[in-house]
Amino acid sequence: MTEIKRYTKKPVTIEAVQWTGRNISDICKFTGRDVGHLLSSGQLFIETLEGYHRAEVGDYIIKGVKGEFYPCKPDIFALTYAPEQEPATWVRYSTSMMACSRCGRHTARHRFKYCPHCGAPMRERREE
Repeated sequence: MTEIKRYTKKPVTIEAVQWTGRNISDICKFTGRDVGHLLSSGQLFIETLEGYHRAEVGDYIIKGVKGEFYPCKPDIFALTYAPEQEPATWVRYSTSMMACSRCGRHTARHRFKYCPHCGAPMRERREE
């Protein structure tokens, strides 16, 4: 029997626009091409690598890692993606510690702008 292995999806930053039923020009500008649009039903037809896929009002139009476009249902989008935040940055300090302004956790020797545990801003705490 083949061993079942677990895999983790690689973190990828994507660009996306949500189809509102009224932003056809934004979608065309985003994809760089004309898209099929049925005014009466609010459906949009997006050309994907596998042919045309239907997007309904509320769906997100995603630009994939190879520059391809495809629709994604809002519930799946919410489970899969989060708005991009400023990445945590750190600088080495030998005499200071940082404390999280929300959860109170400390980091030594490295100074993070945001807490690696909860994402809240870090504040400097001098060692005594």
